[in-house]
Amino acid sequence: MSTIGFHSTGGELYEGTYPAAYADSDTGRTWWRFLEALSYLLDPIAEITRPDDGSGPWVTLASPERCPTDWLPVLAQWAGIRRWNPEAITEPDLRVLIAGGGPGFWRGTRAAMIAAVRRFYPPDMAPDYLLFFHERAALGGGLDPAYSLQIYTYDFVDHDPNLVRAALWAAKPAGLILDYEVQQGQAWFMLNERVQDWAQVNSDYESWDAVHRDEPTGGP
Repeated sequence: MSTIGFHSTGGELYEGTYPAAYADSDTGRTWWRFLEALSYLLDPIAEITRPDDGSGPWVTLASPERCPTDWLPVLAQWAGIRRWNPEAITEPDLRVLIAGGGPGFWRGTRAAMIAAVRRFYPPDMAPDYLLFFHERAALGGGLDPAYSLQIYTYDFVDHDPNLVRAALWAAKPAGLILDYEVQQGQAWFMLNERVQDWAQVNSDYESWDAVHRDEPTGGP
């Protein structure tokens, strides 16, 4: 007797319906074919309710490492990841993100925003060089700076600004107005790491524009 489907739910039904299966060979195995099709619907559920490793029902659904791919978007939602876009984050990276607690548990924090965009950068890059935060930024247009946040990334690392912007928007604090830009040159904290005092700034740079446009330091 042939095994039907991935977890043999169809095969089990076939064996459990012997009166119908007895004469199946005389009817072109129509009963076998029906149960084989039914097995494709039942097997994904069997993976969760009757896992092969002997663990309890539904346990694998709560495990980032063992959760079947078809159920991964469900687990991601439990971890606060509302939509999974495979083009933005791979399945292995999504499992790691869920295992870390998921952004839904610490959404709105600086750490959450850094973690949201880290996958677009080299893995060994220090967090300070992923994003530059300007809190209470004066964005104009009558907006209260207390509710404004300006974030910069820098073009010395190749990244897709649209993907970074979407990741930041999903991780930012609710109620804050976010302005995101890709910046050329260095930020003040990078300058502070590069020079000892203002005398060195005057010595190393011809103008403030040269200070601003100098290549950022740090990096990976």
